[in-house]
Amino acid sequence: MEKESKKDSDEISVNLLSEIREGVKAKDKSTRIKSAVKLKEIVFKSKTLAESALPIIFKLLKDEEWEVHENACECLNEILYIYPEILKDEVSRIIWMIRDGGWYSQSWYSDFSRSLDDWVEVNEEGAKEALPALIELTEKGDSVVRRGAAIALGKIIKRSPEKMKEVLPTLMKLLNDDDESVRIYSALALRKAVKAIPEIVQEIEKHLKSEDEAVFKSAIISLSDIIRNVGPQIIDPGIRKRLISTFISFLENRDVEVRKNVILALGDILEVETEVLEEVIPTLIERIEAKEWEERHSVSQVLRTRIRRNKKSMEKILPYLLEMGRKPSKEVRREIVVMLKEVVVKGGKPLEKSLPLLLELAKDKDPVVKFEAITTIEKIPPDHIKILKAYFPKLEQIMIENKNQKIRKIFSLIKEKIDENKI
Repeated sequence: MEKESKKDSDEISVNLLSEIREGVKAKDKSTRIKSAVKLKEIVFKSKTLAESALPIIFKLLKDEEWEVHENACECLNEILYIYPEILKDEVSRIIWMIRDGGWYSQSWYSDFSRSLDDWVEVNEEGAKEALPALIELTEKGDSVVRRGAAIALGKIIKRSPEKMKEVLPTLMKLLNDDDESVRIYSALALRKAVKAIPEIVQEIEKHLKSEDEAVFKSAIISLSDIIRNVGPQIIDPGIRKRLISTFISFLENRDVEVRKNVILALGDILEVETEVLEEVIPTLIERIEAKEWEERHSVSQVLRTRIRRNKKSMEKILPYLLEMGRKPSKEVRREIVVMLKEVVVKGGKPLEKSLPLLLELAKDKDPVVKFEAITTIEKIPPDHIKILKAYFPKLEQIMIENKNQKIRKIFSLIKEKIDENKI
């Protein structure tokens, strides 16, 4: 009974497919739209039906009526997910069709383009044949199309290293795309490719010498992203050492985005190249006085990480912080006091050395510096709170002079800690 029912259903679908085949030829757009909708309803029912529907779908994809076109895209995606083997020999054709879609590709091919990376999975050779079209999509497509193309390009590099030089510049360029989602997916694609082919780093390094500012900037962003998210260990030690001196020279670049990425990359390289710490720290410290917040904050982020992770790094960095914390610039003092929090929570001698400066900053004219200094003092670990004994009169005086309720509340917490420890 079930077999008869399935047979009847198949016959109905085949008959309906014949009707659709005639319907898509109609001049009346409403008839073509109805035919496309009907096709979407039956295309997934069997592999044979899907194979038979392909020529109709490709015809509909060229239709100028967007509703026809959109339903055809959905049909093709259904086939991709249910019967991908059917499309094995059509990948190249599909990618070229996306590229040649015209004005409507910007909207109606977007959903279809989400599957670009799946097309590569289905047929790697077909994707390689359509490589010029994929690269062109990164320039003419909307953000969804560019994103899909980026993922597909990453897979092509990963699986076909010989295509690296052809694909890499495009993928690097997308890391500087106006759309955040494109930048994110491009970075992910590049990271996956680098894990499979570490030599990509050496190829990107060559672009640091480019006179084209856009290419140079893309190379910096690419290397910085790889170092920070894949890890500096993936880079050959010789290249790492070379990159340190190269990156330091780029700290004078006029583009703050370049400087920010260079600083963050240097911070991660220091994770494994600890012997150059003393050489790099003074250079980074100087950048705390930069005009742009992004640059100052990047330095602060790097130094905080080094203090948190390595005691020797903290001992080397602290003298610079104590000196910079008395600079006239409130922006500099704000960054310093935040970094001192990492020192304070460690306790011991570094904490003792930091306290006189923190008490000065607790009376700072800048309310942000003052608040951060007080909250930093409050972070002193309970087993080190006795260090405050010699400074308690000064703390009480600061509290008396301060009218800010939030700060007074933090002082109360400090006093509770002191009382609990019976100092």
